[in-house]
Order: sequence, then C-alpha cells, then structure tokens
Amino acid sequence: MNIFLTIVLIISMSIIPSFASDELCKPEPIVNSFADVLDSDWFYDSVNHCLTYDLIQGVSDDEFLPYSFTSREVFTTILWRIAGSKLVDDELSFIDIHNDWSHDAINWAYSTGIIKGINDSIFAPERYINIQELITLLYRYADYMNYDTSYNDDVFDENSIYSTSQEYAIPPIKWAISNEIISHDGMSFKPNDYVTRAKLVYILQGFIINLY
Repeated sequence: MNIFLTIVLIISMSIIPSFASDELCKPEPIVNSFADVLDSDWFYDSVNHCLTYDLIQGVSDDEFLPYSFTSREVFTTILWRIAGSKLVDDELSFIDIHNDWSHDAINWAYSTGIIKGINDSIFAPERYINIQELITLLYRYADYMNYDTSYNDDVFDENSIYSTSQEYAIPPIKWAISNEIISHDGMSFKPNDYVTRAKLVYILQGFIINLY
C-alpha cells in the first residue's frame, strides 16, 4: 500500500466514533468538496454519509481517491473502531504485524473470530481485501454484536454475479443483499474484485443505515 495513503488513513481512523451502543446519534450532514467525487458519481451520497459519521476521510482536503484499494489491516481497524476499540488480553502469533496502530485491532478481530490469518503465523495486513471477504467480515461482526444475521435464501440465483462466490461467502452475501447493504444487481461488485474506497463507503453506508 502507498505509504502516504496509509498514513492518511491512520490519521483519519483516529476519529472514527464507536457505534457499539444501540443508540446512534444523528450528526449534521456533511457534503464533500473533493475534486474527484462528483455529484453524478454513484458513490457520491455514500462518501457524504461516511464523512458525516467520521467513518472515513479524504487523503487531502480536496482529494478522496475513490478508486484506491482497501487493505485487510485498514478494514480490520475500521471495524475495531466501530466496535468501540476494545482491548483483549490474547497475544497475536502473527510475525508480520509491525504497525502499532493496527496491532490492537487485529488482535481483537482475531480473538473474536471475525478475521483469520492466512495461516498460523501470517496475517498479510497489507493484502488488499476483496468484496466477498469484506462482506464476510461484516457478517461475522454482525453476529458478534448479536445483530440479526438471517437472510432470504432466494436473493440470487445461479445466473447472478454472486454465484461465483466462494462457498464460505454465500451466506454473508445473501445476508448483505437481504439487508440492502449491497444491491441485488451487484453494482458491479464482483465477489473477487478488490474493495475500492468508493465501494467501501457504499457498503459501510448500507451497513449503518440498515443495521443501526
């Protein structure tokens, strides 16, 4: 991941509020002023929504970089912040966690079963996360928080782009579609596509609106 972008993401994540309680305050809406986010873009409202709730920030005052990718480390830290930045006593066995800013987040997510390593010693924090992986993490988080994880089993058929999902991701994707976190037609969210910042804010908006 680009070092500059990583630093910006660290700074922006430091102000993400906790949504772990049942009550979610309604802040004053924020309208973005990014030169690379136009009001005609399909993710325009999602950027505004996530800015309003401090879920994500731009990489500068006038740049959002909607098409840059999201890493496992960054998304795990976003989830951890949303959950209330909880600390756990378990210690990681991964040998590739070198950033202090993500250590506690990965430790928490791994201890709760929300995320797993590539193997017993490798987490691959900078590996980009794809759509089916991200949806699966949200699904596990929802289960951890005792949210409703039921779904309509018939939300997509064998002709859907989601039919190419890995078997482990099919229940989470059906849950996400059933709860309008992602749309039925996919919005070009192919399961193996990496998650851009544009797709990240779209999914986060759906998650917050429909589950909180």
